[in-house]
Amino acid sequence: MDRGTVTLSQDGAGAFVIRLDPPDPNYPEEQRFDDIRDARGMMGGLRLVLGRRKVDLLKAGG
Repeated sequence: MDRGTVTLSQDGAGAFVIRLDPPDPNYPEEQRFDDIRDARGMMGGLRLVLGRRKVDLLKAGG
């Protein structure tokens, strides 16, 4: 059963962005972080709590 994804990316201003797809009513659909460690920590926590697949677009981009 696919529960969706939690995606890490970086916006044009340099902020690290976590997005939930599909959205979950208990968590913000999008969260922004200045520190990559905070963003990766939140990504891992959401993956564990919600059972979602991680998609790291930073690794895909090199």
